Amino acid sequence: QAALGDKGDEKSGKAIFARQGQGVTGDAVYTDNFNMALQHSCRIGISLIPHVYDTERIIRIIGEDGIEKEVPVNTSPMTEMGRGFQGQLPPELWNENEEGLVNDLSIGRYDVRVTVGPSYGTQRQEALEMLVELVGRVPQIGPAVLDLIAENMDLPRSQELIRRLKKLVPVEIRGLEEGEQPPPPPPPDPKLMLEMEKLKMDMRDMMRKEFDSYFKAIGIVAQAESLEAGQQLEQYTSSVDRYQKQIELEQQQQQMQQQAQQQQSQQPGGAQ
Repeated sequence: QAALGDKGDEKSGKAIFARQGQGVTGDAVYTDNFNMALQHSCRIGISLIPHVYDTERIIRIIGEDGIEKEVPVNTSPMTEMGRGFQGQLPPELWNENEEGLVNDLSIGRYDVRVTVGPSYGTQRQEALEMLVELVGRVPQIGPAVLDLIAENMDLPRSQELIRRLKKLVPVEIRGLEEGEQPPPPPPPDPKLMLEMEKLKMDMRDMMRKEFDSYFKAIGIVAQAESLEAGQQLEQYTSSVDRYQKQIELEQQQQQMQQQAQQQQSQQPGGAQ
């Protein structure tokens, strides 16, 4: 009875799981025979599908999550039924062949794989417990798995809850859904904006100081050049003055010589 989960001598969880594993090993022959029988029965059912579903119709399928969906088979995108479903189904449920038929069940060969284990409800309950435990240990991942937790909860209107919680999960983690527009960029951080403005003002002050220093340097250079040019002009003017005085002095000497010669020529007994 302990192998079925009833209370036994085992105290720890590992011991209970080990006892259950022993019971599963002992019942393996019955489980294997059931798997083979179920697999063969499913193969017979699949072989009958092309003969039973041989016309255009809508069938209902159930996914692994237990959600029912309506899918057209043996139809064409040109028919009224095909137009009604076109663009409404995911790619894996809309298989169009070369002849233009959608989900043609008369072609292809199919096989069956049977896996025996906990039911989908049990798997969901185990997944929910593991996710809650994981979030309890690592709270930082909580916002990233809100929709996954809701998907494993048996609640009324769970799909509406999942849809709302998905909006809380960052797009970078869950990705964009079909037809969803990317969210607008977040507004800039006010602190960052203040720091940027302060940096701009500091750069302006630095540039202003650099310009002031530059213009001061230009003024000093211009003043030095003007002073040097003035000195050169003064030197040139003084040279010209000296040259003019020298010319005047030479002219005066020439005039005095001429006057002396004239006086000598006018005296009696002067040279003929």
